[in-house]
Amino acid sequence: MRRFDAISFDIDQTLIDFAAMRKRALQAVSGQLAAQFGVAISAAGLQAARDRVAAASPNTARPMLDMRRQSFERILVRAGKAPRHAEALLETFTAARFGAVQFMPGALDLLAALPDDIKKIALTNGNSDPRKLGFGGHFDTVILGEAYPFKKPDKRLFLAALAAAGLGDARRVLHVGDSLVNDVQGANGAGMVSVWYNPKRRPSHGSIRAAHCVVHLREVSDILSAGVIKDCKAARAGVE
Repeated sequence: MRRFDAISFDIDQTLIDFAAMRKRALQAVSGQLAAQFGVAISAAGLQAARDRVAAASPNTARPMLDMRRQSFERILVRAGKAPRHAEALLETFTAARFGAVQFMPGALDLLAALPDDIKKIALTNGNSDPRKLGFGGHFDTVILGEAYPFKKPDKRLFLAALAAAGLGDARRVLHVGDSLVNDVQGANGAGMVSVWYNPKRRPSHGSIRAAHCVVHLREVSDILSAGVIKDCKAARAGVE
């Protein structure tokens, strides 16, 4: 009998290079603000404005693009411009953010090689919806954290994913993610089997321990198909 009934994936920095995609989108908005409105603000400044909006309403279920729009409105108002122009800025941001997808190395190959007889779950704290990004066909269930008042590492988000996928035994679900706190600690708390995707071989910290550690996504197939133990000490030391 197969050891796992399902596999769950974090999206940002696990399957896609979210940081690069977001930077590209913010740079596009920065250029538009300068060219059309004479407003000079960097990509980092745009992100800081958005983070201030998010910090004002923590632990809420709120679309992230709404927060992005509000941050653009604030920037325009401070510059003496009409906030209605935020909609055009959001269109620019959305087109770049959800346009050309930049996958992490080996992500598409891994998704294509997953066994047909296990369920596949996308589980993200944000709004990187694989259906919107063009690879939703690889998943049976998609959970977006923006729709919930709690986020990873809160085990309730993991349990919501299990319930949505119709899964009863968390111990038979593998969760793969790049965040030691959000993904490993969260999956452990929900009773799932954690896989820390750690391509930069960062050291672990505190008492958080992953069941498996991988530096290449292709290694996840070994855990699924053969139950191979992916040792975290070996991964950090560069042993492959």
